[in-house]
Amino acid sequence: MLGSFFVVIFLGIIVELGKWYKKQAKENITIKRVFTKDKVNIGEEVYMDLILENRSKKMAPYIYIEQNIPKQVFNDDRVVKIDDLNNELHSLKCSLLGKTRLIDRIKLSTNKRGAYIFKSIEVTFGDFFGFSFEDDEIVDFKELLVLPSYENISNFRFKETSDLGEIFQRRWINPDPIFIKGVRPYTYGDSFKSIHWKQTVKAGKLMSKIFDYTTEQAWVIVFNPQCSEEHFDSIKMAEVEKAISLCASIVNEMDKQGLKVGYLTNARLLSAKEHQSNYLAPDRMIVDEIFEYLSRTDYFLQDKFETFLKSFLDKYPKDYHYLFVSMYQNKTTDELLEQFAEQGYSITLIQCYNNLSDLKNIKVYTYEGEEAKNVE
Repeated sequence: MLGSFFVVIFLGIIVELGKWYKKQAKENITIKRVFTKDKVNIGEEVYMDLILENRSKKMAPYIYIEQNIPKQVFNDDRVVKIDDLNNELHSLKCSLLGKTRLIDRIKLSTNKRGAYIFKSIEVTFGDFFGFSFEDDEIVDFKELLVLPSYENISNFRFKETSDLGEIFQRRWINPDPIFIKGVRPYTYGDSFKSIHWKQTVKAGKLMSKIFDYTTEQAWVIVFNPQCSEEHFDSIKMAEVEKAISLCASIVNEMDKQGLKVGYLTNARLLSAKEHQSNYLAPDRMIVDEIFEYLSRTDYFLQDKFETFLKSFLDKYPKDYHYLFVSMYQNKTTDELLEQFAEQGYSITLIQCYNNLSDLKNIKVYTYEGEEAKNVE
């Protein structure tokens, strides 16, 4: 009886000693992730290092780590399971001697454009005897951006022209009051000097002059990934990817021409930050930022195209030329675009994988693309 009592006491001391030692070792362990690059082109080599460092002389006897890696960039055979969010669960089990560092290197796949977010790391610490375990969560949000591919714009074919470059042969430029190319109904905000009095008398209402261009105008690429009226039922990933590649190719061409260019989308933008604006105002020095935005552009919408356009007038100025690259339009969106043109907005529409628009006051190009391959 007395012997059993001493055995219980001894085991209790061992357990408490193990807990104390485990706590001491844990406090001196740092765990973090480092990418060899955090922005890469499609197909470029990149590694993620999981770095464990023991700053103490005490050994950490048991460490078990689990981290979720987005399925699209996972390139490792050591898979435990796939969770409901299409992440691969990568695990590592080890012990760590005092004053040592361990690096677990994982090669990532970069075959698909996107913004891939690596979230918290789950860690379990254990003692020497396997009696005591403690779970911990390390908040270490990281992003890997795989930039979109782009081509020479002459590689894209349109129903209206064999070469997208033909669209840009005449640069879009700012209005010059010397050259008048037409008239339209007067709208609020038009200069009183722009009223065409002869046409006003003929029409019986105020008419404004439409001026031709002599100096360069800034562009905004407006990308709409909505593929049908009910977007969630028919997201065409391969076609969206090709349309994003088209946007990137246009941005690259404008950059080569020295034009100011910006970006706007009604898509959700993927980011580790709580909020990411969906608009980049035109500039000559932000092409890299636009490519990052194209990487972040999701298949899912922040607003349907119709809803997005209804608030357009309140948010974006008339000073720029808006190039809409759209996967889907309807009667309401056409009416809104025509309304914008009447109010002085300069607009071109490229309708991708659809021919739903027949606009009268806006130049429309139809991109039907090659035979799209499925994107997993």
